[in-house]
Amino acid sequence: MALSGADAGARSRTSGGSARIGNVAAVLAPSLSASADRVDAARSVLTDCFVSVHETEPRLPALARALEAGDEERMLVATVGERGISLDAVLAMTCWPEVEALVYDDTGSGALVLIRRETALSHVREALQRGEDDPTAWLASVETERVGPAALGLATPAAEAR
Repeated sequence: MALSGADAGARSRTSGGSARIGNVAAVLAPSLSASADRVDAARSVLTDCFVSVHETEPRLPALARALEAGDEERMLVATVGERGISLDAVLAMTCWPEVEALVYDDTGSGALVLIRRETALSHVREALQRGEDDPTAWLASVETERVGPAALGLATPAAEAR
């Protein structure tokens, strides 16, 4: 389902489960090409894992509003790819030793970036001042640690097929 109208801005949803991760908030920014089923599955993964999920359209100003709305120190920014997002990757990233920005690289999956909220907000604002609108443009200016499925102890789709 594409987000439009009232849903297009940053929208928070808070869940009350005690098993959810409370010190990290999630931002879901589905791409315009993502299928409704993939977006719904990603939303389900994130709301099952996090107390706070901010849902926004895939544009840089909307991402800035979602980051501003959060009050957690770290944010997981998730887009939706061809295969959606991986619950295992989300959970493994939140257990990774804390770094400025952790980027999950897996072809076909949605982009997952675990980052300090203030760092992300600063870089997003700088990208906006440069006139950029791509919701991933700000990542080029952030020192990141990139991890793939193997680094997180996850099987890759090719390995699972064997």
